[in-house]
Amino acid sequence: MRRILLLGMVAISVSTGAQTVGTPAPALARLDSLRLTRAEAIAFALANNPQLAIAREQTNEFRAARVSASAIPDPSVTASLDNQSSFFRSGVGGNKNVGAGLTIPFPEKLRLQGAVANGDVKAAEANYLALRRQLATSTSQAYDSLLVAIRHLSDTKEGLQLSTDFLNRTQSRFDAGMVARLDVIKAKVDVAQATNNLISGNRDIANAQAALDRLIGRPLGQPVVAVDSLIIPPEIPALEDLEPIALTSRAELAGISAPRQAA
Repeated sequence: MRRILLLGMVAISVSTGAQTVGTPAPALARLDSLRLTRAEAIAFALANNPQLAIAREQTNEFRAARVSASAIPDPSVTASLDNQSSFFRSGVGGNKNVGAGLTIPFPEKLRLQGAVANGDVKAAEANYLALRRQLATSTSQAYDSLLVAIRHLSDTKEGLQLSTDFLNRTQSRFDAGMVARLDVIKAKVDVAQATNNLISGNRDIANAQAALDRLIGRPLGQPVVAVDSLIIPPEIPALEDLEPIALTSRAELAGISAPRQAA
């Protein structure tokens, strides 16, 4: 009787272990989609993009270098012991000399060093501003690319549905002897092409989401939902009106002129 009970307990434990091992692991929870408007996507990029953080830290580095370049050198202290009978012990008539010094450079030199460092700071600030503008533009373009990819995917799904319906009708007409078999083959080719376009459209959406994730500083592969719609941009002003604005407002030109003035 004991042997039967023991065998029963072993069988129950083995079956329980088999069920535990065979039970599939729970699926990982899918990451929540980030719903963003175009303005929110640009704000995310300006706040979290690592390239912009690097440029910001480089600007702070140039500002610290400007303080060091225009600062007065640190004072120096010297001490000496002469005629020592042993280590740290002066002999008869030994000399103990202690001195303190401060090197004051020519004031014009400090001004010139400060001007050169200030030019570097202005160039770094201009490059940082240019990077912010470029990042905002790239984020807006990536956002619009995602919207375009979604619109293309919707059109592709509709085209696949139409191709499938046309294939079904063509197959029915072929079965009734009303069309040639070549029409059925053409309809199947159209369905296959629409299916390939659907796969390509899904890939385009994934690539657009990955590009937007990279710009806003999120790990790649996290879904992004664009809640805005495509807009028609306003009319472009005349070229004669844009040229003066570009010559006075371009951050790249300011970043070039600042080192020239310092030099």
